[in-house]
Amino acid sequence: KSKLAGTYSEKGLEDNYIGFVYYLKEDFPKAIFYNEQAIKLEPHHPVYYNDLGMAYYSSGNNHLAKEEFNKAKECYNLALKALNKAIDLDKDYADAYVNRAFVKFKLHDYKGTLEDLRQSFNLDPLLLMDEVVQDLLEKLEPLLKKEIITDARPIIENYAPSLKNSSSPVGQSISSSPIEDRLTEALQRFYS
Repeated sequence: KSKLAGTYSEKGLEDNYIGFVYYLKEDFPKAIFYNEQAIKLEPHHPVYYNDLGMAYYSSGNNHLAKEEFNKAKECYNLALKALNKAIDLDKDYADAYVNRAFVKFKLHDYKGTLEDLRQSFNLDPLLLMDEVVQDLLEKLEPLLKKEIITDARPIIENYAPSLKNSSSPVGQSISSSPIEDRLTEALQRFYS
């Protein structure tokens, strides 16, 4: 979560909230409009850029469904720009890194996807347990196995020390709590 959470003006927060409601209704143009309004009022809040980025991202997915590939790529690039700004404003904003990973994946930047996932897990290891993140990791797996990304193993090993020198790709769990066990299990599924 952003370290700036809770420091928004009432009007900026209102616009951001209205944008979020439109996002949930899948009315992405209105979601984009209201998030842009929030940014005009408070241009230094990473959450607004994160939400704008996700509205553009979802808009791009919508265009892909309609086979408007150039428009989809434009939306992903706008999402990337907004998420870059969110991260510039708050380097510890884990959600912005994970959201940017999704955008980079759509833009076929698989190495960048892994780097952003790594950073998001460093900031908030519990993100690894998110179902949507697990889906992304599963989509990356075939690409990793084809060695499109040759430096993936060191990235993964950073999150599973018990796997680093193991002859088994599954390794041993060194967890001591249910959350750590779930994290280790998720890493082992991705690693193997």
